[in-house]
Amino acid sequence: MLIETREDQRFWSHVEKSESGCWLWTGSKNYSGYGKFMRAGGPPYRNATAHRWIWERLRGPIPEGMFVCHHCDVPSCVNPDHLFLGKHRDNMRDARQKQRLTGSPGIVLTEDDVILIRGICKRRLFTLEELAERFGVSVLAIWKASTGRTWRDV
Repeated sequence: MLIETREDQRFWSHVEKSESGCWLWTGSKNYSGYGKFMRAGGPPYRNATAHRWIWERLRGPIPEGMFVCHHCDVPSCVNPDHLFLGKHRDNMRDARQKQRLTGSPGIVLTEDDVILIRGICKRRLFTLEELAERFGVSVLAIWKASTGRTWRDV
């Protein structure tokens, strides 16, 4: 059994349980709608996304390279029963299956695409803009994939 701390009390003061079963974060959110929570520790505080904080608090550390994903597809949801651990490709597969990708509906890079993009970028055969057009995604998606900011496990 966990002993409730001041940090826990502060966290729960920003959670509202909805009829859908989601526990919605009512505090500050980032540009993607994920809850932002200032956790204790670090110099002097550390920012965390609310769904990652609750996962760590109730389920333990998040392994390196893993994401805390939502079964419910509600970024502000912090219900641990709606969360699961997965790699980037698992999250993208889930997004593709549920058709919830923004920008280019239904278009997402595959592992093979990322390998090809990294090879092309390494040899500077095409610009990021040309690759983005070719793969039907944003320039940012190409840049992140090519630099390892996404798809770290590839």
